[in-house]
Amino acid sequence: MTFNKQIEKLEGIIEKLEAGDLEIDKALKLYEEGAEIINSLNTNIKENEGKIKLLTKTLNGIKEENFNE
Repeated sequence: MTFNKQIEKLEGIIEKLEAGDLEIDKALKLYEEGAEIINSLNTNIKENEGKIKLLTKTLNGIKEENFNE
């Protein structure tokens, strides 16, 4: 799932949870799904930050191949 699709899915989950009319089991399942999406988004952001740092260093003449700083 793309980053933007994950954001859309997370927004939908938030809307459902904020409505407050879900049974507890359904709310917990949605909460868990939302937490998994957030973890995935955070991983994606961290990976892309590493790539941006690498590209910036490369453009500045410093070549480094480590994506995780």
